Amino acid sequence: MVKAGRGALVSAARRQVCVGWHTLAEAAGLKPDDLSDLARTSILVTVDQAAGPEGVLLSSLVVSSGSAPVPYFNEILGRLGRPSGLRPIELGHVRKIEQARVFAAYAQPPDDGTA
Repeated sequence: MVKAGRGALVSAARRQVCVGWHTLAEAAGLKPDDLSDLARTSILVTVDQAAGPEGVLLSSLVVSSGSAPVPYFNEILGRLGRPSGLRPIELGHVRKIEQARVFAAYAQPPDDGTA
């Protein structure tokens, strides 16, 4: 699941979009209901640990229904050794910053026809 989830998140980052668990679960051949919040948190922590302590957080691209942030993003931050225990407004700010970092890291250069 971690490998499939990471692949789906990298693909989303390249397309500059956020994704829900239906997309991540489908990439692994699962249904979203097959994964508890604890499993989802662990998967995203493992995906983000690969980037190291200063790496971009692909987990910031995961949204719940209605494009709201996942309720366990704060826990993910804490488990990664990042600042956590944040107020909702601070957490939203961190998430937006991380999304921008992810999008910048995975941005595809424009095809200017010189290749």
